[in-house]
Amino acid sequence: MLPTNKLRGQDVLGHSPIWLKFLPLIALCLLVLASSFLLVLPILRIGLKLPINYNEGWNAYYALKAFSNLDLYQSQSQWTAVNYPPLSFYIVGGIGKLLGDPLQAGRYISFLALLVVSLGVSQAVKQLGGRPFDAVFSGIFCLALFGAFSNDYVGMNDPQLLAHAFVTGGLLCYLRKPADNCNLLMVASFVALGLFTKHNLIALPIAITIDLLLRSRQKFLRWLVYFALLIGAFTVITCTVAGIGFLDQVSSSRLYRLDRLFVGKGLVMTKRLVIPLLATMPWLVYALSREQLRVVSLYLLLSILVGFYAIGGDGTNFNMFFDAYISLSIAAGMLLSYLNQVRVRQAGNVINQLQKQLLDVACSAMPIVLSLSILAMTVRYVVQENNFLAAYYRLEALEQIYLEDVKFLANQPGLAICEDLLLCYLAKKPFVYDPFMAGQMTATGKLDEGETIDALKSGYFPVVQLNQPLETGTSQAIAGSSQVLLRERFLQTVLDNYSYQWRSGSRAFYIYEHRGELGSVLDAVKI
Repeated sequence: MLPTNKLRGQDVLGHSPIWLKFLPLIALCLLVLASSFLLVLPILRIGLKLPINYNEGWNAYYALKAFSNLDLYQSQSQWTAVNYPPLSFYIVGGIGKLLGDPLQAGRYISFLALLVVSLGVSQAVKQLGGRPFDAVFSGIFCLALFGAFSNDYVGMNDPQLLAHAFVTGGLLCYLRKPADNCNLLMVASFVALGLFTKHNLIALPIAITIDLLLRSRQKFLRWLVYFALLIGAFTVITCTVAGIGFLDQVSSSRLYRLDRLFVGKGLVMTKRLVIPLLATMPWLVYALSREQLRVVSLYLLLSILVGFYAIGGDGTNFNMFFDAYISLSIAAGMLLSYLNQVRVRQAGNVINQLQKQLLDVACSAMPIVLSLSILAMTVRYVVQENNFLAAYYRLEALEQIYLEDVKFLANQPGLAICEDLLLCYLAKKPFVYDPFMAGQMTATGKLDEGETIDALKSGYFPVVQLNQPLETGTSQAIAGSSQVLLRERFLQTVLDNYSYQWRSGSRAFYIYEHRGELGSVLDAVKI
């Protein structure tokens, strides 16, 4: 006669291996190591005067301008436009005034905002009923997503992460008391602060709006009133303080190409997020039918849709998917919690031991599965940069070359056009020409390209800095260059009227050839 436990199938099918219990902890430790590795260099480079990307110089200029008693949206040349809301400029500008450097202030604020967002993700999972492990995993997972797939934005002078910190605060308020009127006002306040820091963070506000509509029409209408009043009040304050051109400039159009959704950055992001997205899909379907969880599932779905739509615009980057990183991290933590709940419910079922073992495997292996893309990217970084100090010393050496360029530019008289805006900023050149926005305004018909060409031909800008030397010869050679911010006619005019005089690293400087004629033509160009 067989023992009772064999009749129940326990010995026949066997217990789950002991090592399965340690897989979640191993996954968490690997994520912590990956995050630590990925964040070392971004932290070290905060103090270096080197551009991380184009936006850093742009944001530094306007943060400085916000505290110079100048209307942000009024006192502009025809070649610039402030297509961001003003809050980050005042925050970074104020702290930058205390620290003496808006660039570093913006970098520190951005890095701290990322930590706040990651903590907010953990807190969201905890408020939704996740276990402590699930909450910790989701926060580290979020940090690792940013480190692995958007490393440039970690510790970069850019308002996006600060805006996400505000919006995440709104989500936490909503999850705590979604039906409380006073709390809805707090939610609307946080979201409005986020939108007036970066205006394209619309996924969560839409998710909350849909969720409230499904919960209660009365609460939905009150939310709309609170939100509309706050947005209206912030708009009036902004127009009063920063200039009435706010609405026109923030709504500045840019070129859009639908094919970018399926190639380039859109395709890259699909490959990076496909594993965790597929893994969380069962929980996503489950959450849509649960009132407490629905807003997170809506947030994830909308963040993916908005991200893929926005990536089609000129000048967009992987930051269009930051909402997806955040919502996916919350979904990952809740998936682990859901699997554990199912396993607990099945614990009393002594008939289907195979199902219990499969649940054990799923619960134990899921943290590793969710982390696969991050860990693969980390290994790639380890192969490329296995020595942090060596990488940092290389950046220090590049900084010295960069500062030589700054010194050269500062010694040149008059205005300058910089394809690297931080270079002009550090050289204390006035911000008169924004290569990206000027190109967008020209392409969309808001700016007459002839004015720009006339300014170049007349030497109104005695110096033009490009990120690589121009090819000599035909316009076809110029069109084939890697200049992405400046138009072909612009580059041809530089080639025809400026001489190439200085190159350090990959940066090239072009000096106007007829300096003696500058004084007679300045009045002909409208600023």
